[in-house]
Amino acid sequence: MFEDFLNIFGNSLQFGFIYLDKEGIIKFVNKSFLSLSQLSEDNLINKNWSEIIAEEDKRWVEEFFRENKNRNFSLDFRIKRNSLPIRSFFSPIIKEKELLGYFLTFFTLEKEKELEREIALSTDIYHEIMENAIDGICILKDKKIMLVNRRLEELTGYSEEELKQINILEIISSQDKNKIVPIIEKPENIFSPVHFGIKIVHKNGFEIDTELRVVPITKNGLNSLILFLRDITYLKELEKLKTDYFAMVSHDLRSPLTTIKEATAILQEIVKDKLPKEGERFFTIIFEEIIRLFQLIDNLIEVSRLETGKIKLNFQPIDIQQLINKTIERFNIFLQKKNIKIEKNYPSYSLKVEIDPDRFSSVISNLLDNAIKYSPEKGKITILLQKIEPETKILKERKMKSNIPYLLLGINNEGPTIPKEYQEKIFEKFERIELKPGIKGIGLGLTIVKNIVKLHKGDIWIESSEEKGTTFYILIPLTQK
Repeated sequence: MFEDFLNIFGNSLQFGFIYLDKEGIIKFVNKSFLSLSQLSEDNLINKNWSEIIAEEDKRWVEEFFRENKNRNFSLDFRIKRNSLPIRSFFSPIIKEKELLGYFLTFFTLEKEKELEREIALSTDIYHEIMENAIDGICILKDKKIMLVNRRLEELTGYSEEELKQINILEIISSQDKNKIVPIIEKPENIFSPVHFGIKIVHKNGFEIDTELRVVPITKNGLNSLILFLRDITYLKELEKLKTDYFAMVSHDLRSPLTTIKEATAILQEIVKDKLPKEGERFFTIIFEEIIRLFQLIDNLIEVSRLETGKIKLNFQPIDIQQLINKTIERFNIFLQKKNIKIEKNYPSYSLKVEIDPDRFSSVISNLLDNAIKYSPEKGKITILLQKIEPETKILKERKMKSNIPYLLLGINNEGPTIPKEYQEKIFEKFERIELKPGIKGIGLGLTIVKNIVKLHKGDIWIESSEEKGTTFYILIPLTQK
């Protein structure tokens, strides 16, 4: 059985391998060693292992082996037949304190040198990549900066020597320190890369907008962090220009739209009872389209403000059932028009959650509006509310902080299935998929929803199938503390 194992295992190895009994007699030699040594199996099996050593090395190698035969060690010596320099690793086989034999593995020193050259080359390439990266990079170990690249020196104004002498928090703006302190204090709690925006403080005192990405590294039980800092000053300036542009467009579009709306109302009053029913229908269409334009302008501004972080939420403890019920009332006319029923799957108790009621009402409105649009005539929309206790499986699956309770909100409609490849894209700006002909919109509602959910430290996702329809799920903490 052991011989079969040696034949299968030993001959699968790409390096030389020999098995000796406890007396040092060769009992197995693999094909790689035969090729390496240019010796035949007949010349080796049942011979003392010293037969493979070149005569000029034999004496000192045998002496070293006698002194160290009960421990692991390595030796460099030459092989008898071709005087090839090799490195051999000796591993005693011990069971219940009894020596059974030895495993010997062999590598040519030329191969070792080749590996060393490859490692040196890889190190040089790594160094070049790091030094020429567009991100400032540093490695933190035990809260100390161990390594920095040239770009980080440029961003901070400090030299590498100076950065290694200071605390990393000294280059972080005071308002952003709370974001990074928990990560530095307990790097063992970071299991996957995290990223967020922070301001760093230049040596000369001015602040720079950056995007920070933190990558955890664990080796031999030690936790280190790699920090990547990217200067996003230019992007921030572009965002400001975009926000200012939308504000200007909003003002310039709202004024003529308001005039059109008022003029239309006056005109409708003037011709009242003088037009056929068809004329009244056209006035209704005009008013509906004007309202849609106002909503479009509001959505454009809302998306811009959310993305630039200019919205501050007003968190309050709110009865979520009551908030949803009030929002549903605003859609009664649309629900009746399509004869859609609302099924509420609420808990029996009052469920309070810390949210911004105005913003979260917008989330529910957008999702309800979406559900109504895609629901068939005489369809059903199901609203699920559920308290998720700490450490529940779903929190780990969604990579949420798992030691606090959450609210799970689900809004299901019986409309068309959303293909898997679109279930992430659908939350992007101006992303629309043709699920149902005649559905209008430019794809901003779900972008607003996702951004507001993010501001509530939550997550949103879609589950869609032909059997169960499409459900939008939202997971947010019950408290923001």
